[in-house]
Amino acid sequence: MQYFDALDWVHQWKEYEMVMYAQVEPGGQSGVFMQVSRHRHHSGAEEWEILYQRKLADVSVQTESEPGSDEWQEQLLRNYLGRFPSVVADEKAYVEKFLSSSGRPPDEGQGEAKS
Repeated sequence: MQYFDALDWVHQWKEYEMVMYAQVEPGGQSGVFMQVSRHRHHSGAEEWEILYQRKLADVSVQTESEPGSDEWQEQLLRNYLGRFPSVVADEKAYVEKFLSSSGRPPDEGQGEAKS
């Protein structure tokens, strides 16, 4: 089992950054999520603006790790990445659609993605 490192799940390109993470939601539902931010400079200061967060999938994988633990998150994210190896390219396409739709979520219906 690999050690969980949140930086393994960060991808930066141009002025954007995406972070994939897993978490247990209120009510006990678990999911894989994506957060995308934009890096900006204002009068010499840096700012990261969160463009959106969305749920990519419900979690259906059973693990022996405690839900919410680093090991649990590592297992879920590796499983998701194994099932959807194009997640980075897919999310970049989603960002482009998001930005071209004036910051509104584009039509869903792509894979398991949900907002």
